[in-house]
Amino acid sequence: MKENLQFAKVLKSLLEQRKLKPFALAKEIGVSHVAIGNFLAGQLPKSEHLLSLARFFDVQMEFLLTGEMVPAGKKSPKNWGGPYYGTSDEVPVVAWASAGGGGYYEDQEGAAERIKTNCKDPNCYAVKIEGDSMLPDFHNGDVAVAMPNVQPKNGDFVVAILKTGKVYFKKLKYSKDQKGIMLIPLNLNYDVLDYSLKEIDKLHPVHSTQRFLNEKNF
Repeated sequence: MKENLQFAKVLKSLLEQRKLKPFALAKEIGVSHVAIGNFLAGQLPKSEHLLSLARFFDVQMEFLLTGEMVPAGKKSPKNWGGPYYGTSDEVPVVAWASAGGGGYYEDQEGAAERIKTNCKDPNCYAVKIEGDSMLPDFHNGDVAVAMPNVQPKNGDFVVAILKTGKVYFKKLKYSKDQKGIMLIPLNLNYDVLDYSLKEIDKLHPVHSTQRFLNEKNF
């Protein structure tokens, strides 16, 4: 686990404010007292334990990690694109319709499926690819890990979220005037999609894709 002394400092402060002993906190969130000791030494918890801590202390997950609050109605300074904050080597697999929107991890109360990844974006998330428009390279059910804090480049595969809420996984090409984009399918039976940047809500480059066959990851 990656060490985070700021997280340890915030957790110690919250325990002192509540006048709560580490073993009592361990019982409240369902971990061992050894785990709490590790947290207090700076070891970052898994995503579900971070969520449990945030709920128990009634604070934002970002506050636990940074000591800074995100004002209500404002986006995180980390360009909130997902609830994941680098707390483990896993990312949540979210509903396709929810891709790129804040809050879906909390909505599922920690029950989101997670996959292993080495993505370094602190807000990365994953979606299961739907349909056959990206055949032959990408199949229905493949999982794409997206990076909300990385600027997409020409030729990148991206998760594109329109302001209408529509979500696409396609190959990206910017228009010559840089005012629009083309979302290009690999399957020649599908048309290229053209949009102005004004129609795009979020454009997240894909870090990697994973395929699962008979519950095995390839």
